[in-house]
Amino acid sequence: MQRFWGAPVRLWTRAAGSQRTSDWPRYTPIPGHRRSLRNADYMSDRTSKFGNRAVHGRFSSIGVLAAVAPWIVITSLIYIALFTHPGTVGDVVVAPPISRIDNFYGVATASDGYVWLAGNAGKIVRSTDGGRHWIIQPTPTRANLQALAAWNPSDVVAVGDQGTVMLTRDGGDTWTDVPSVPKNKEFNKLLSVRILPDGAAWAVGEDGAVLKSTDRGTSWKRMRAPQDVTLHDIAGVGSQIWAVGEFGKIVTSSDEGATWSEESTGVDSTLNAVQFRDALHGVAVGLEGTILTTYDGGAHWGKASLQSMDEHLFAVSWNGQRWLVAGANGVIATAGADASRWGQASLPQANTHWHTSVVPLGSNWLLVGSSVGFYSSVTNKWERVISSTRRHPRG
Repeated sequence: MQRFWGAPVRLWTRAAGSQRTSDWPRYTPIPGHRRSLRNADYMSDRTSKFGNRAVHGRFSSIGVLAAVAPWIVITSLIYIALFTHPGTVGDVVVAPPISRIDNFYGVATASDGYVWLAGNAGKIVRSTDGGRHWIIQPTPTRANLQALAAWNPSDVVAVGDQGTVMLTRDGGDTWTDVPSVPKNKEFNKLLSVRILPDGAAWAVGEDGAVLKSTDRGTSWKRMRAPQDVTLHDIAGVGSQIWAVGEFGKIVTSSDEGATWSEESTGVDSTLNAVQFRDALHGVAVGLEGTILTTYDGGAHWGKASLQSMDEHLFAVSWNGQRWLVAGANGVIATAGADASRWGQASLPQANTHWHTSVVPLGSNWLLVGSSVGFYSSVTNKWERVISSTRRHPRG
């Protein structure tokens, strides 16, 4: 049943005697649209005084016009297609690779200055000069991409929402979806992917998912039974694997994922990231400023003491000399190799931004999130990356 100004169309045909009052649908007046009812009453009065001929004549004219209108439109379109040509007016505005409204969640690096960022709506950008210049790379998905990992400048894998897994074999010039990735019926978001020293790729996510690929991302196998917990990150050294997630959970495997056990952390805050600098020393971070450290390969975890730290932490990285963690509201913290003493800082002029990934790049750190930029832990300087909008002539 269509409506005109909020009234059923049948109110207009009732005057021509085509409907009984009992056939009218229930009508609820819409404020500000009472004109439809008044017009319907007017039509009814008019037919009672002058008969139905005037009404039928009016609708006959409308019917003829309605029948001819489509042919007028079609003829006009054919004329435009055959006899008109687009002119050259103004410039084409090309969206910048990295803008102020972008949200990126994952970052991967490779040799020779290659860097990739992945984020909202399937967006991936690449730099081949260490982050000075960027280009957008087309992808076959609109799903949010959460993480990337690179074997080399050519082979890269990206994961994200809806169980998305994508591969490139040419540095990102072309990306393809990976079929037959293990999924369940409902919860399939993948939140992290890492390439371990033996070349195997591991991805974790919702429903306790732990996926492994030994052929550079072509095929994936589920390594752990489904569980009602989301795993946010994974790390590994040798045959030892650690994965962290909700409720302070850390699960570990000492046989490359064949069997798993749970490690005690003493916290119930969600853990978002984990990294090990060797087989013994690791750091995990999470919500409410949680920083956990271990010195014995995860057999024991202790909470680091950091005064007044209550911001959520999302990322942790090791550059060979220092640890750096990053999180909400531009907060960062750094520590030496033993991760025993942490110093907190905030990014200059960026205290409203969050960062979900961080990697060492040259002498600086590259932070990725609601803003992208380089941070120096030596000088405490922050340089935000924003690409300029380009204009190309039309034609």
